[in-house]
Amino acid sequence: MTSLSKALWTKIYPVISPVLISLLTLFPGKSRYRNWTEARSTEFTPVEDKKVGGEMHFLFFAPSAGEYEMIKLFLFKVHEKYPKAIIELIFFSPSGYSYFQSSAPDFIRPGLSPFDTPAHVNQFFKSHRIDEVFIATLAVWPVFLEYLIKHEIPYHFIGAHTKSSLFKKIGYLSFQYFIAQARTIFCIDQQSYAFLSGLTQKCILAGDPRVDSIQQDSLDRARVPEEIRSFRQNGPLIIFGSTHRSDEEIILPTLDRLTEDHWKIVIAPHDMNRSNELKNQLPKAIFLSNFKNFNDESLVILDRTGILKYCYQLAEVVFIGGGFGPGVHNTLESILQGRRTCCGPKCGNFYLSQELVQHKLLSIVKDPEELLQYVWDVKSQSSDSSDQDDIDKMMKKYTGATNRILESLFDDP
Repeated sequence: MTSLSKALWTKIYPVISPVLISLLTLFPGKSRYRNWTEARSTEFTPVEDKKVGGEMHFLFFAPSAGEYEMIKLFLFKVHEKYPKAIIELIFFSPSGYSYFQSSAPDFIRPGLSPFDTPAHVNQFFKSHRIDEVFIATLAVWPVFLEYLIKHEIPYHFIGAHTKSSLFKKIGYLSFQYFIAQARTIFCIDQQSYAFLSGLTQKCILAGDPRVDSIQQDSLDRARVPEEIRSFRQNGPLIIFGSTHRSDEEIILPTLDRLTEDHWKIVIAPHDMNRSNELKNQLPKAIFLSNFKNFNDESLVILDRTGILKYCYQLAEVVFIGGGFGPGVHNTLESILQGRRTCCGPKCGNFYLSQELVQHKLLSIVKDPEELLQYVWDVKSQSSDSSDQDDIDKMMKKYTGATNRILESLFDDP
């Protein structure tokens, strides 16, 4: 299996990958594909590496914004340990790159990753002399990784998680060559560790570094927008975060009844480019960017990136989007802050969903009436927050991953 998959990904795939990329341009109606291709020609030009002397050059690779949040605290800790090192962060997703730019620290060079073709990868590394690479999750880009292997540049997978479906496992097995060549694979949970240990002996059960990052962010009260503080003064707050059109089909029928009960409502679309579309459906809503024009409005559309997770601190109820469409990506940002949290039924993509439901830290709603009933139930309870002791007990086994990774890589945290 290893020799066959190696031949597939190192001999055949590099030949066909340029064709696959070219085909993306044939789908002008698919804004996501168009963004992938256009952004790399208009938004980002690789910066020539100016490394001098003995400076280290670390490259962090995050497919999108969620994966960056996973490794963010680890990245900052590496900077603390090596303050003179060059730290570069690249995203595959232009939306992740845009999200990062809203709060980018000065010491990080942000950019977009090259497309996974020999020409793009070789061009990228002509202007980048990398010493070590850290890849968020188990993101395998065959041409990119084969370049690292051939040039003996060590790479590590941070926050590796495997899904249990047979189809996914076959996919992981096909990538065995690249998985085995990694210097270290830091696994989130026991299931992933057990499976990946069958492919390589370089696995470490570390926990989830995303938990550490979220807990760190939850302490940052200063990042909560003052506009939202002002908005929620006259009523309880419900936030619909990272919503898709399919979620909004469930949400919109509830809004009149929520406003009649004096709830303040914030909706944050998963794709900020859809903000105007959502505004057309909700003529009484106001954009957060128009805060100065607030009067007695009950509905705000979040049209700024990078602030949603901080807004959760003020909410009595949080609805996480994706559960009526592509699947819920992550519910921890609100739950770890003690917020009452619900989502639609498609939440199996997130590895902790079932455990959170079992501990009654996450509730599933299936239609508008169940969503409203959940809100009324929360309002009738004496506390609008989850029991922090229950949260801490459940999450204990996932915390501390960042320091465990640092200890393994650099001897001391």
